[in-house]
Amino acid sequence: MIVLAYVAFMGLLVILGWRLGRDTPVVRYLAAIFALFYGLRATILVLGLDTAEPPQFFESDNGGSALAEALWIVSLFLAVLMLAYATTQHTDKARLQIFATRPLNIARMQVALFALSLVAALVTLILISRFGSAADVLRAGKVTQQLSGLYSFRAFAAAAALLGAATLLEMRKYPYGIARRAAVAAATFVNSYFVYLWGTRTIAVIVVAVLLLGSDRLRQIVGREAGNGVRPAGRSVGQARVARLVLAALAVVIVAIFLRNNRAATISAHGDLALVNANNWRKISLSVNAVYFDATILAVQDEGRSYAYPTGVDFVDGVRSMVPNVIWPGKDVKTPGQRFRSIYEPKTVNGWPVGGPTLWYLNFGLLGVVVGGYLSGLILRLLVNAWRRADTNPYNTAMVLVTFSLVLQLGLTSETPLRAVTWWLPLLLVSAFIQQPRRGSLGHRTAAERPAVRPVAPSTAAGSTARK
Repeated sequence: MIVLAYVAFMGLLVILGWRLGRDTPVVRYLAAIFALFYGLRATILVLGLDTAEPPQFFESDNGGSALAEALWIVSLFLAVLMLAYATTQHTDKARLQIFATRPLNIARMQVALFALSLVAALVTLILISRFGSAADVLRAGKVTQQLSGLYSFRAFAAAAALLGAATLLEMRKYPYGIARRAAVAAATFVNSYFVYLWGTRTIAVIVVAVLLLGSDRLRQIVGREAGNGVRPAGRSVGQARVARLVLAALAVVIVAIFLRNNRAATISAHGDLALVNANNWRKISLSVNAVYFDATILAVQDEGRSYAYPTGVDFVDGVRSMVPNVIWPGKDVKTPGQRFRSIYEPKTVNGWPVGGPTLWYLNFGLLGVVVGGYLSGLILRLLVNAWRRADTNPYNTAMVLVTFSLVLQLGLTSETPLRAVTWWLPLLLVSAFIQQPRRGSLGHRTAAERPAVRPVAPSTAAGSTARK
């Protein structure tokens, strides 16, 4: 039963990424996120390479019969999502336009980058002076949660880091000198560090992913493009895309492991206790936060037997969380991960990773899994429609990675509205500023539309790919 459920789930992942995602990277990125956060852990547990985490709450090492049921629940969610996406292909006018539709203005990108960096640096200096050191700021953000309610200030550094990565790639089209490029690179990684001090590794990981996915050298290694734009014989476009994604994913895993180990060493002299006696497979899973599937198994094993999860409670809190703390101070709101973990570890502040399928199952049962999967498929369709009308540029790559890493993650959830405000809104404001202004009514280019630096010749510029 476990093997059959596993094959069904992995088959759906392949169909999503390879078949439905053949025309757009938006779907491929979603498939990659599901493969990382569910597929990786499911494979490890099915093969018996590790035990479910945390082991003291499971009846057997890999979850026992609950493992198969959890695989069917995630498969149901994914199948309904794919069905909703596939059956709405003719609704191309409806879209969620979060992507830039006009070319980027390199001069405006640099202005925005350095302005955001100044504000981010000021915010960071204030935090360090308030808590005493960078390590104390990191501890306040990750352990004691003293920075909760202040996350809007994190947006300056996050937007600057992502914009910096996009600017570095966009600058390849222009003959800028080493000094300017070095300044942009420094701003990118310094702002990634500023966000890291808030306890968030994801932005630094996305920055690395954006740079790798847009790397000319990486494209040449996997045969997607040669320096003269000629595609090597015998190498299919699909294979090259998969190879590029796999290489970028490996680099992302390495960066995520390094950042978790460094964060643990900074916060505590004892390091990360969860990794002390862990094997390599568990270390990888915990370092990239890929234990969503473990939460699904635990929910299936105990829900309705060891506890009764309040119907729809996470969605009620999702609405309440949208009210700013200045308007509703002291409101008692928990994230789904915090609420689920508090059932087992009531004194722990941080939560466990809980993905879309698990959240809908906990709140509404199997019917919720179907509804959540369908709504997630509709959102995916709106995003794909928007992507097809967007400009091809690295800022949009950053936006789609933020979407599936931080906003939607593993489907539409109760946290999506707040996450959209937290992550999409600042990036959309930046996007509106850095795009080339619209042409005048007579079709003439305005002064602002003229690039401050003339682009290099198309034959030597970094290869751009057509929108798929």
